[in-house]
Amino acid sequence: FLFASNQVKHRSEMTATKRSPEPSLLRKAPHLTGRRTAIDPDPPVTRKAIDAAPSHDAGAKVDNETASTGSAGNVTSGLSLDTDVSSLDSVADFSTPFDRLVDFFVVMGADMNVENKKTKKPTDLGFETKFIDCVPKQREDMEFPVEMPQFCFPGGCKLSCEQKETKVFNFVLTASSGDLLFLSAAMMYEPITSAQLSELYWDRSISLPAWLSNAEDGATYYLPKTIAVVSHYPYYDAQSQFLHELVRLKNVGSPLPLERYIANFVYDIPLPRPGGAAVRWNCFGRSEAGLELVMGSPNKLPMVFFSYEPLFRTLSVTNVMTVWGALLQEGKVVLRSNHLSLLTPVAEALLSLLFPFTWQGMYIPILPNNMVDVIEAPVPFLVGIHGECHNEQPQGVVICDLDEDIVHLGYDYNGKVGSMPVLPRQASLKLKTELSEMVDQMYLIPACGLKGRVTRGSEELMSNSQREIWGHMSILKESSNVDLREQILSDAGSVKMTAAGEGDGDENVESNNSEEGEGSNDGGQQPLTPKRVVGLSYAGMKNQRERVTKFFYDRNTRLENAVRNMFLTFLTSLLCDYKTYHFQTFRKQAYLTTFIGNSKELAESVIMSQMFEQFLTGPEARRSLFDKCIARGNANEVSKEPEGGKMGRLTRAEIKQKERASANAIIPQPPYDAGVWRMQNYTYDDTFPKLDEDELLAHNVLDPSLCSFAQSCCWDLIGPR
Repeated sequence: FLFASNQVKHRSEMTATKRSPEPSLLRKAPHLTGRRTAIDPDPPVTRKAIDAAPSHDAGAKVDNETASTGSAGNVTSGLSLDTDVSSLDSVADFSTPFDRLVDFFVVMGADMNVENKKTKKPTDLGFETKFIDCVPKQREDMEFPVEMPQFCFPGGCKLSCEQKETKVFNFVLTASSGDLLFLSAAMMYEPITSAQLSELYWDRSISLPAWLSNAEDGATYYLPKTIAVVSHYPYYDAQSQFLHELVRLKNVGSPLPLERYIANFVYDIPLPRPGGAAVRWNCFGRSEAGLELVMGSPNKLPMVFFSYEPLFRTLSVTNVMTVWGALLQEGKVVLRSNHLSLLTPVAEALLSLLFPFTWQGMYIPILPNNMVDVIEAPVPFLVGIHGECHNEQPQGVVICDLDEDIVHLGYDYNGKVGSMPVLPRQASLKLKTELSEMVDQMYLIPACGLKGRVTRGSEELMSNSQREIWGHMSILKESSNVDLREQILSDAGSVKMTAAGEGDGDENVESNNSEEGEGSNDGGQQPLTPKRVVGLSYAGMKNQRERVTKFFYDRNTRLENAVRNMFLTFLTSLLCDYKTYHFQTFRKQAYLTTFIGNSKELAESVIMSQMFEQFLTGPEARRSLFDKCIARGNANEVSKEPEGGKMGRLTRAEIKQKERASANAIIPQPPYDAGVWRMQNYTYDDTFPKLDEDELLAHNVLDPSLCSFAQSCCWDLIGPR
């Protein structure tokens, strides 16, 4: 999967010379020289190991004295065969040497130094970026990721003629140590007048460009600024929600200085323990901003920290299977979109469906424009490109357009027109049928009305007669000049500006995560009062556009579990006998003789891959889980649904688990409010403020006795702010 194990070691070497990146590419991206973090074998998890995990911060309190036992009860290795795979607690394979939720909060923007270059229009003017603020300034146990700005500004820091909406997006970096860093960023656009721009030129004795000298008095332009959260743990929902709320408070006013919320998030929120109690966090006091953070039990199905809805709302089942098949065979895949917030959730969802395999190729979910040459690297990769891909499509590279739901196969390595992945006929048809029943209603229909477009060669549209039977295209409606799909995608990642107490949700929105319609969380984080929409027809897309947009990135645990179960069933049916040929070494050629037809071609690609090699030599827990899924598959039980069906009522076990987790929840301290006048509302101008270090106060960075004294009787000394 995506994350590092407890004994993580970064493996940067490639097993074959032909798969080694070119030196020129590595010089452009020194932090990308290693493969996706590999997982080394780890010892069986015991109660002693769990007890040795990082403890919670002193600033947190526990609702129940029994919280130390965790919401999952006793931790055991292995699986119970009478438990459905889709309802398992889960844990990501990441290491836990960093006993904190957040590493850094960072503010980045333009350095305001203009260069003596000709610009024909305002949008040609670009700036270098700089770090404006960082909380904390440094960490003793890790290096600061200095390459952040080029990923936070993938298209460069360029002037805009209009004030664009604030967008929140996520991405992944590989640190120089080999650790994966998970970042969430909010890009906002702040005003700068023509007079201010002119001063920048005059200060450096540079003549004004024509567009600026002819600008109207008081003309306003806009420059991007980004705030970001850096973590070793992929709690994307918590990070994104924090940034959403912080930007909202900056715009509508805040009862506390923004620095107090930042310090609270960085210092006071504890990291959940593996298999332990959930951390219930809501520092903004709004129901919509409340989240529960958990770290699932070891030796269970890996956790997901993101929604599957962006994947199935943007791509048809046909194209999901096409891209997934290319990744399963360790191909080269480029995801393209004009919407930054789409790229990482779709990439993460695709990689999670490879379980029990871990992606071993290069992985850059948001690729800066100045690094686009990476798509010519002679290694497997999955990268995301924001905006148009101006480079010619290299041979052997699959480009997936998320905005239009088109997969461009181009040409293969031999210069022949590309072809769709060859998947076993019966298993692929079953997978498509089950997936379609589950997710077709979620699909956002493009303006052309065609679902599942695939091109090859010089963008020649493939007809159904040229496709595998599971990959047929369909016509859903006549073409239209109104592109509701694009409107929804444009609005989905934006920060909504509502005053405190407003916008806590539409009471008429259908709730599918309540006890009536949604299961307990399998790991990651879940809204405390989730209200969402599973999917809509085209008519519903028009009538309920606002609802679809609002809940576009929300989690749906039942959907995630059901989809993962379907892809896992496909892989267990393909590799059900692999263990028979695995004793000390794996007899690949002997195993391949047991396959026939399409199954043999796919099996050969998988068995010869680095992912399969890592699966055989990696953690025993992963193989053990897969073996037990195979055993259940042979007993025709893999696809068994929880009581009540895919979207039915909670099972009795799920209800008990939810009650236990709720009773044991850990509630961190709210933001530190000593010395703040209770009735004051802090307002800010159109720019994100320079942080005041004197206001970066948190419970875990102050003397507890001083905190108590200041809160209770220090008003005369401190005075109202």
